[in-house]
Amino acid sequence: MSGPISLTSVTVIASVRLCRGFLTLREGGPAFTVEQIGGGFLIHVVPGREPGFNDIARLVIDKAGPTFAAFPWSDGRGGYDCVHIIPVVN
Repeated sequence: MSGPISLTSVTVIASVRLCRGFLTLREGGPAFTVEQIGGGFLIHVVPGREPGFNDIARLVIDKAGPTFAAFPWSDGRGGYDCVHIIPVVN
């Protein structure tokens, strides 16, 4: 692939990372930053990267299950500002 990476490419890369495990989200990415809190962490949108972040947030929400819970925060415009991710402890 030559030339600049598009936001769609970044979303695909983040999606592949997420499929390997949610813990890789702790690294952050072009569309989001990470804030460690308590037993989990928050991923926050990077201003100007809302479409890519919304795709990542939806994927995290869809993949939540037996290993982690995801609690999205709406931006009030049909997208997301943040997702709170908490590992499930058995």
